[in-house]
This record gives sequence, structure tokens and C-alpha cells, in this order.
Amino acid sequence: MPDNPFIFIKHTSNSVSLAPSGNFFEEKLRKYFQSQINNSSYYASVFQKLGLDATHPPLNILAELPPTTKEVYRETLQLESLTRLNESSFVTDYSSGSTADSVLRLCAPPDDLAEQTITESVFASAGMGPGDHFVCMEIGAIDIYDFYFRAARNLGVDHTTFLHLTQDYEQACAPLFSLRPTILLTVPSLLIRAWPAICKYWKDETCPIKTVIYMGEAMHESFRREVELQWGCQVRSFYGTTETGGIGLDCEYKNGIHFDPSSILPTLESAKPISEYVHEGEVLFTTLHIRTQSVIKYRVGDHVRLDAEPCTCGNPNPRLTFLERTHEAFTIAGEKFSHAMILEGLQESAPDLPLANLVIEDLDPKLGDALLRVQLPDSYQEMESKFLDTLETGIFELDALYRYGLVKFQLEFLPINEIPGRKMSKVRDNRLHMRHHSSPD
Repeated sequence: MPDNPFIFIKHTSNSVSLAPSGNFFEEKLRKYFQSQINNSSYYASVFQKLGLDATHPPLNILAELPPTTKEVYRETLQLESLTRLNESSFVTDYSSGSTADSVLRLCAPPDDLAEQTITESVFASAGMGPGDHFVCMEIGAIDIYDFYFRAARNLGVDHTTFLHLTQDYEQACAPLFSLRPTILLTVPSLLIRAWPAICKYWKDETCPIKTVIYMGEAMHESFRREVELQWGCQVRSFYGTTETGGIGLDCEYKNGIHFDPSSILPTLESAKPISEYVHEGEVLFTTLHIRTQSVIKYRVGDHVRLDAEPCTCGNPNPRLTFLERTHEAFTIAGEKFSHAMILEGLQESAPDLPLANLVIEDLDPKLGDALLRVQLPDSYQEMESKFLDTLETGIFELDALYRYGLVKFQLEFLPINEIPGRKMSKVRDNRLHMRHHSSPD
């Protein structure tokens, strides 16, 4: 492939990064590393311990630096940012992180604008503009979605609405028919629960929706096709994380999520080459467009495919295809959780608890969104009430989903040698949106 503007940089036998080619990007990366050394005592100490500084070749530095974990993000980078922003204007977003505690991401105004620029680019590529009615259909607080409404208004959209879903999906979704959105933003597990009611609102040419944008979770391909066929619209994925911000939107030909590595630089661990221009592995992100709480090689818990070959849609940027969460991570109603946060939450009541297996299943829509079955050794049965209290009130964001009625818990106490999968996956997800079958006509 002649003059490819993006190249895979091989760091080790099983690690690669996908970067823009040329000296201009290397100089940008060098300046970014210098900024991190100047502004983050954590990253400055990492550079010092490794004997590195910003005069070294930047791609070699990238290879040497270790991944940033959620523990570092929560316990170190978050506190650094709070100190730096003292008496300054900033906005915050939050994530459940990898344990029961909240993780804050703090953005100074330039960081917020840089992320908003990416979101505007994503929305513009979905065809959003003047004359559109943009509706966010979600369970969270409305102030979280003001960010997306600001991006939409900057594209000329003058009508934005937040539709708050509750446990009674049919009643909660009823306003959607009269709202008649042209762009709908939601998460797959909520859409699939609401689908039996809202699929009847329109069909093909009568549907005002031209694009459904989903985020937070994967969507089964058969469900995507069903929505597109019923409503005659496009269904497209907006990929990102709380800590990195939005990353990109999949192309109209379903060839993957286009993103700009000069802003969000991906590195793959356990990288497997599919071809010269395609690799798969666990992705780590470096956020070059953010300064206040930026991250180097941040582990988000996703296995992806990176593709640098030209796309038939004409977008020159490379593509990312989400393959799966690492098998200890999962989502409920668009919120991301991990096995570790559940186990560590339970261990606050029983520090010597050796294991906890998780099985996630659908609930009847009248009862909630998901049933989280927690399999535990029977020697801890006397702790049942404390464990339930932890799940219901002690784990950040999971407690909110419980209060909203979206998740229920079931504890199963078994002999430790009978707990299935004890030496395999600690999380089994049996929900419909993970294994969707089309509804009968």
C-alpha cells in the first residue's frame, strides 16, 4: 500500500501502536510527553524510574512506558488534577472504575472543547445538522447529556430532548412517538427492552428517524439489522469511554469505527497480526488531545481490531472494530463494571472471600433490566444479608441501577468445588442483546 498515512509501530513481539506516519506526529508526541513530565508528578516519576526524558525518540518512549491502570487513574491522576485545577473552572464526569469507588475525570475548558470537537465530528458524520430533532433516550441524569446537546447545537440543531426511561418501558417510551426524533442516541440493552413497544411506532418510510446512534455496549448484529429494516434508518456505534472521552463513529458501510490516532493513539497488547495493515489485541489509549487528566496507554478492557487499509466509505482515518470486553468486564444499562469491583466490594465485609462468579441474565421487563447472579462459597452463607446490602448500596453506579429498578441480585451459595467455571471465565453474560434473535413478524 503506497504512502499509507498510518503505520503500525512494532514495540515488542506482542505489542504495536497505530500512529500517523511522518516527523510531524513524532514531534507532536514528543511535546505531549514533555507536557506530561511538566504537569504530572506521577508520569514524571515513571519517566525518571525508566531513565527516559522527552529528548528520546518518542515512539521508543511509548514502547517503554507501562500501561496506566484504573487504580492509578483513580488514586493518583484524579488527585493530581484536583490539585492543579484548584480555584480554576472545570467540569467533571464520572465512571465506576474497577472497584466500588467512583472515578472522576476532570476537564479544564480547553479539554472539554477538545472532546466536544471529536463529538461534533462524530455527529456530523452521522448527518446531524440544521432541521434535526436530537433525542437522548437513557436512564441517567440529564446533566450528563448536556455535553451531547451542546455538540448538537454547535452543528445547528435547535431541538434537543432528553427522554428518561424508567422500569415501565412501554409507558416511559410513549412520548417518543410524538417527539418524532430524526437522530436517536441510546444504549443497546435499553433499546432492546424498549423495542417491543417502540418498533410499532413507525415502519420504513413513515419513520422520522434517519440514524440511531448507540454507545456504552455492543449491539448484536441481528438486532441492528432488525432496527434498520423496521425503521428504514442507519444504526451506528459511537465508541468511547469515560476516561478517554468519545473516540469515533462506525462508517456507513459497517467497516469499523473511524478515529483519529493523532488525537487518540491506540496501542495493542497481545497483538495478533491479521495482515500487514490489520492487527487485533487488547487496546490501550493515549489521549493526546487532553492535558488536565490525560492518560498514557490507558487500559480500557476492550479487545479490538485495528485496520489501516483504505475504507470504501472514503474516510481516510483508520478503523477500530470492537470484538469483546475482556472476560472480567461487563455492562448493565450502558454502565461499565468489572468482576474485580464486585469481588472487592464483597470483600469489604469478608476480606478472605476467595472468589465470586457472576452470571448475568435478562429479567422480565416489568421487573427490571438484568439479573446479576453471584455464585459464592457456601461457607459464607451467614454473610448473605451483608453481601446483598453491598450490592444494593455499596458499589458506585450499581447502587443507582438498583434504585432505578434496573438490576436485581440473586446470591447462590455452593460448595467451592461445584462453582462452575472456577478456573475459566469469572463472568458469563447470557442476556438477549448479547445473543439476539430477530423477533417474529
